[in-house]
Amino acid sequence: MANITNFLCVFSLVFLALSTTSSAYYSNEEPTQEPSGLLKVNVGVAEPAYKTSHYLPTLPEVAHPEVPYVPTAAKVEKPYVPAVPTQAYPEAPYVQAAPKAEKPYVPAAPKPAYPQVPFVPAAPKAEKPYVPAAPKPAYPQVPYVPAAPKAKKPYVPAAPKPAYPQVPYVPAAPKAEKPYVPAAPKPVYPQVPYVPTAPKAEKPYVPAAPKPAYPEVPYVPAAPKPVYPHVPAAPKAEKPYVPAASTRAYPEVPYVPTVPKVKKPYVPSPPKNYAVQGLVYCQSGAERTPIEGVVTKVVCFAADLVSQLLTITSTTDAHGYFYTPLDVSSIIYQAFQCKVYLDTCPMTTCSKPTNINNGVSGALLSINYHSLPNNKNLFSVGPFFYTPETKY
Repeated sequence: MANITNFLCVFSLVFLALSTTSSAYYSNEEPTQEPSGLLKVNVGVAEPAYKTSHYLPTLPEVAHPEVPYVPTAAKVEKPYVPAVPTQAYPEAPYVQAAPKAEKPYVPAAPKPAYPQVPFVPAAPKAEKPYVPAAPKPAYPQVPYVPAAPKAKKPYVPAAPKPAYPQVPYVPAAPKAEKPYVPAAPKPVYPQVPYVPTAPKAEKPYVPAAPKPAYPEVPYVPAAPKPVYPHVPAAPKAEKPYVPAASTRAYPEVPYVPTVPKVKKPYVPSPPKNYAVQGLVYCQSGAERTPIEGVVTKVVCFAADLVSQLLTITSTTDAHGYFYTPLDVSSIIYQAFQCKVYLDTCPMTTCSKPTNINNGVSGALLSINYHSLPNNKNLFSVGPFFYTPETKY
């Protein structure tokens, strides 16, 4: 009994301590601690009569120069034009509408009396006899036979990659400057004498036809609205006043202006110049031979990939290499809208083009390219292949 009494005393003391701590923490008293010297902004300045969460300083007034008075021009009065009187129409006599014919009353046909059907109870369901399940058959036990080990395949080294000839870099040919051709002088045309136009013939005045006179319709006053008795509304029940919960007071935060963003200067992008390179071979079995004189063409399309905007052809050298410069800065702005095709081959024994690397359907310029001097991007396609024609 003494242990229980001691436990109750300790529990009551702990509860009183917690209640006093929570009441002091959630009270509405403002904190007495002064803010640090770093947060004070108005040092040595008289505090305003009230405090706001965001203090905005007032700007000094700007003295504007006095504008001299300029009188306005007097308005020109328009001449008085009397209004045209409207035509008076005669009153039409009142014609009473014919009364509606009332339909005769026709009683509804009586519902037919159906005979009462006697209740017939349903027949009870027949119970099925119990049939025990057939026992499962005993299958003979199959002995475990381990699987045969897999035979290891002999190691076959990979065939070495063929050594392709190194493609030499061919710089672009310099552009030939066009000779200066002076512009042709403008032709002098003879002065044509002024011929006045013939005056327009005035149409004769035709007065408008008078409007027809309609009979005047007498005024029929509307039926008065019925007056309903006034029914007072039920009084609304007043809700009891419930005071709002007190909010916690937070220390005032000084206003810190934001730093404006600095705009970057506009730098125009340079014009885009492209170039395409590739190789053309004759594939006869496992042997590859470069072909000289093959004509390839580069076709650039519009945004719909149907309309052709630019077509440039080039031929291969003794190593089967072709180089096609493109200056499409004023026509097109996306390199992926250009395709490379095989056109003609001078070798009669190997003149059948293949669609390897899209040589027949058109090879699109890939995203990977090499940056060359003079702001030029070099794209690589292919290699493309021709094969000997099969004879049957």
